Amino acid sequence: MGDEVPRKTALPKGFAGSYDDAMRGSLDLNQLLVSRPASTYFVRVEGDNMASQGAYAGDILIVDRSLSPKNEDVVIVVIDGEMLVRQLSDTAAGRALVSGDTNSSIDLNEDTNIEFWGVATASIRQFRKAQS
Repeated sequence: MGDEVPRKTALPKGFAGSYDDAMRGSLDLNQLLVSRPASTYFVRVEGDNMASQGAYAGDILIVDRSLSPKNEDVVIVVIDGEMLVRQLSDTAAGRALVSGDTNSSIDLNEDTNIEFWGVATASIRQFRKAQS
């Protein structure tokens, strides 16, 4: 008799009220994630160099060109014709662009041929790809 499973089991409600809240209005990703539409664009991440910063291969980054890059921002840059996603880092020696692999960095100086294309402000990760 001690091995009987109770017939009524209380289940946690989880996100109580979320369904009702969600049904009252729609979510607009542009409204939530894009502060300045005229200076915002989207870019898809290739490779896992920035996985430790949360930008995985296939993610879509929302990038704002109007923002000035600051220390620890994830930025989109073009160096010698190659577009890169890196984290900007202020170091004792100056500024550097660091990938998720901390052994890989590019020191920035007056000789660096670099163009900042914007600051990543958010990312979108798709868990299940659309069926074609």
